[in-house]
Amino acid sequence: MMDLPRRHEKRVVVEYHSKGGKVRSETKWMQKAVKKPGSLHKALGVPMDKRIPFSKLEKASHSTSPLMRKRADLALVFSKFRPEK
Repeated sequence: MMDLPRRHEKRVVVEYHSKGGKVRSETKWMQKAVKKPGSLHKALGVPMDKRIPFSKLEKASHSTSPLMRKRADLALVFSKFRPEK
């Protein structure tokens, strides 16, 4: 009988870099990426019902605060997945 993965076990995908090294990455990383929803909106002074302008995201990605940089970079990555209107 074959062993099936259980629900509580992590699924790990092994990818290979072009430089020859292995990278372990969890599946469904985007759902776990945002720890505090709305914190970037609050820090940039943009209401939650409005989209953050691209210029503000670019400026925040060059911030001196490492946490602000990470949040802005993640928002830029997420904006590439959103279909254009």
